[in-house]
Amino acid sequence: MAHAITVNETLNRAECCPRLGHVTRCQRQTRVLRCAWLERGPQQRCEDFEGPKSSSNPLDDGKASVHLMSKIPKPHRIVVGISGASGAIYGVRLVETLAAIEGVETPLVMSKGAAATISYETKFLPADVAALADVAYDERDLAAAIASGTFLTAAMVVAPCSIRTLSAIANSANDNLLVRAADVHLKERRRLVLVVRETPLHLGHLRLMTEVTMAGGVILPPVPGFYTLPDTIDDLVNHTVGKVLDVIGLTEHSLFPRWNGPENPPTPQ
Repeated sequence: MAHAITVNETLNRAECCPRLGHVTRCQRQTRVLRCAWLERGPQQRCEDFEGPKSSSNPLDDGKASVHLMSKIPKPHRIVVGISGASGAIYGVRLVETLAAIEGVETPLVMSKGAAATISYETKFLPADVAALADVAYDERDLAAAIASGTFLTAAMVVAPCSIRTLSAIANSANDNLLVRAADVHLKERRRLVLVVRETPLHLGHLRLMTEVTMAGGVILPPVPGFYTLPDTIDDLVNHTVGKVLDVIGLTEHSLFPRWNGPENPPTPQ
């Protein structure tokens, strides 16, 4: 009866087997395991998955086994990217709000332009905003955790999102960490929200938004709803940030009053 194939044997056979042709190392390993498994009889194939009937632990017999991971809750990480577009307060308010929500971890990446815009448009310094996040990354750090799909996250928001950043994301031009992290969320089929801050829009802008939407992203322009009867600019900012939270599933907030219909509905004539 064929003996159990060890990892080293698999690697060696994958490297030297002439029938495998010019394929990747990973593909060679997969094909060798498949061939070896097919050579085993029906009973042995069952034991590969179920283990021998006499053993309570299918991993104790040394045979190739299927390792099933137990369900582990994913960390609720919300990545925030702040680009250099006007409207830096949207990103700042989002980081402030996420920092106050228990159980949410916030990795942050700010572009060089964002640092300048934050200093010019708000009362905050870039260092103040970075201190609100759980970890802040340099946009040039393409080896950061958020550059990999294996780093588990729940969603990413770019607020505000400049047209340059929108264009880079739409075209997968992963030349900085902000764009790379956004691209990771698209390829891993995770929620990506872009608060695109530009007006008016020409056809090129609209096409870029369409490309991101087709890839699975959400375009969320900062368009406030005036049915909340806002009194201050903060009210307008909070409305957009609240809409962002709704889209990424954090609906338990009080950033704006939710619409429940008019208090005094008109009487039908």
